[in-house]
Amino acid sequence: MKLIQHQPVTNGSRIDQFVDEFFNRGLNSFFGGDHFASSPSVNVFETNTDFLIEVAAPGLEKHDFEVKVEGAFLIISSEKEQKTEQGTDGKYLRKEFNYATFSRSFRLPESVQADKIKASYENGVLKLTLPKAEMEIQKYRTIEIE
Repeated sequence: MKLIQHQPVTNGSRIDQFVDEFFNRGLNSFFGGDHFASSPSVNVFETNTDFLIEVAAPGLEKHDFEVKVEGAFLIISSEKEQKTEQGTDGKYLRKEFNYATFSRSFRLPESVQADKIKASYENGVLKLTLPKAEMEIQKYRTIEIE
């Protein structure tokens, strides 16, 4: 079974979303409006015994994260006060290095043992290990037809 990224349903077509994002975020960010919100990149890897999730979140510390299971979803989030660093020489026109506030959700396969999920944070990467439940492996057998 695969991990499926949870994406809430959005209204509108792709072109509507593009236009909205361009005019509401793109120009505002370019001309100094609200900061550009982004979500960190994620790698998901599967082995015979585990799912491994890596979240690229440089600049954060382990206490900045909240990792929780709600029902069938794994939720990884961070909320950190954003500091505005503006020198005397200028200001940011666009700032995409912003992972201070984000939330990512993943639907957990039934095979994951949610109570045994482990996490670590090192060198800007949050790593989660989601152990799979041990499945009874049956040996091959011939089934007699009656």
